[in-house]
Amino acid sequence: MKREVTITVAGQALTLRTDENERYLKKLAEHVDEHMKELTRGQRGTTTLNVAILAALNVADEYFKLREAAEEANASIDALAGELESSMAKAAG
Repeated sequence: MKREVTITVAGQALTLRTDENERYLKKLAEHVDEHMKELTRGQRGTTTLNVAILAALNVADEYFKLREAAEEANASIDALAGELESSMAKAAG
């Protein structure tokens, strides 16, 4: 059941209609907001749009790196599982 949740990013209140957990959405908003704050430290004359785009790129970079690390970990687990199965088959056989 969709409900309205209000989050704040870069001083802008946004109301979302969602099924997601409110605490989770606020955590996401805080993460994006922190990226935006980091990007604006020491910067003058940067538009909110530019900061939002840079923050989105930073978050996407985090996501892709974490996804790649997870894929590598899964590949390692699969390889180890294969070695274990092979060793078990040899020991049983």
